[in-house]
Amino acid sequence: MNINRERLLALLGNDEARVDRFVANFKASLPNMVQTIRESFAKEDWESASIACHDLKNQANYMGLEEL
Repeated sequence: MNINRERLLALLGNDEARVDRFVANFKASLPNMVQTIRESFAKEDWESASIACHDLKNQANYMGLEEL
């Protein structure tokens, strides 16, 4: 995973500690986001799947993870 730290620094006021917390929170929450997406698809709960995918997309965008 190639996180774009320069992008995050620019978004978070050049605060390295804040960037580190943001990255750590993203990495910790990623498995749960993916699990929610899988479960929503399995249940054919398209509204929940849409919300979960949108959340993941936004988080990945902040990280500069365009390939995700």
